[in-house]
Amino acid sequence: METTYDEIRECINKKTSGSWNLLLGNGFSISFDSSFGAASNIENPKHKKKNSATVGTDYEKEKELELKDLQYIRSYAKKLGMFAPSKQSNSANSLIEFFLSPLFALMRTVQSVHPENENAIRDSEAKKCVNFLAPFMEYGKVFSLNYDMLLLWAFVHAYEIQEIGSDGLPPYKDGFTKDEKGLLYWEKTEDQNIYYCHGALNLEAKGTDSFKRHYEERSLYPISRRLFSAGPDDLVLVSGSNSCEKIKKINKSAYLMDCIDTLEHVKDNLVIIGVALDYETDSHIVDAIKKAHLADTEIYYGYYSPDDKSLAEDLFKQEKMFNIHYFPTNELHIWR
Repeated sequence: METTYDEIRECINKKTSGSWNLLLGNGFSISFDSSFGAASNIENPKHKKKNSATVGTDYEKEKELELKDLQYIRSYAKKLGMFAPSKQSNSANSLIEFFLSPLFALMRTVQSVHPENENAIRDSEAKKCVNFLAPFMEYGKVFSLNYDMLLLWAFVHAYEIQEIGSDGLPPYKDGFTKDEKGLLYWEKTEDQNIYYCHGALNLEAKGTDSFKRHYEERSLYPISRRLFSAGPDDLVLVSGSNSCEKIKKINKSAYLMDCIDTLEHVKDNLVIIGVALDYETDSHIVDAIKKAHLADTEIYYGYYSPDDKSLAEDLFKQEKMFNIHYFPTNELHIWR
């Protein structure tokens, strides 16, 4: 069934259709800066074709491979005694030198793609983004498949200028609260309305528990520095070239498992924007949407091109999911 986002917005504003939930993919980030769809090679013509309202599937896969390489490098370097110079052999040193190249290459990629700090988001962009997200946060939940800091930084920026809408700012509740030591730890709460289903750059793990790093300096530098100093098990980031690898990572984290479980049980309406659904790489996300749909949740899938729509239709039919609502996103402006 074909619809438009204007019609969806009207239904949301009427407040007669129950809760409205939102699932965001990399298209959300690409709509802020097209470089999120270019990965490390901006000149790659395949990436140039990616537009702001469609998810950069190739970019996502490349970033996942880079993250997987980083985790391997960190764990292997520890085995070599990389952090104990006096114990390093010549062979270890040569291997470390070899590993430094992809480490620095990844750092350059992250720094070239991700905004340097929160101030890279203009006042007008923060306002527009938060206004777009507000109905979902007030009447439902927002789920993100992105690692980056854009969603958080948009809200931080918006809270600082305090001029979003006549009713004030929507609450940003990601489930992380301070303990007696001032550490931000995650604990399941009923009013949580932000979920990072694949983790995020500022989250870390201690066993099955998840914590959020608070940075006085809201910039990419301390986040990148921690990314390189952390071991693979310390990162709350879901990587992998296939669904099985991702599910293994999710099952090690109470936070990530709750994100997926909550997505499976969303009520009434689920709007999907900037997500390229692929069962081979994200079966857990497709299955979660299917479970919600089987429980009578209405699914609204945003597509950028006719090809995107056809791929989604084929997948939904294959999964025996019918009566899906489709709407074009090429005229949808989230940031500006």
